[in-house]
Amino acid sequence: MEIAGTVQRRPLILVSLLLAAFVINLDITIVNVALPTLVRELHASNSQLQWVVDAYNLCSRRCYWPPAASATASAARDSCSPAWSCSERPASPEASPTPPAS
Repeated sequence: MEIAGTVQRRPLILVSLLLAAFVINLDITIVNVALPTLVRELHASNSQLQWVVDAYNLCSRRCYWPPAASATASAARDSCSPAWSCSERPASPEASPTPPAS
């Protein structure tokens, strides 16, 4: 089952994903190109280089999480679950009445 505007947006989605993959690979390549300079100027050992690469990967991935989480939440909010029709969608917790106290 296709959503109405999905077919027109497929090229844009593909380009966005390819661009994101390119930026990530470029990032890692820049770090790897800098490794010989770190060894030469800071006299870093292999173990220390591994720490640099791992720390950079962790920090850079942390920057990608908030936009990804925001996009996922937005997509979940804007779509209907297959289990419900759009009219049977459950109300938000703010809109539901408070149950009477017992």
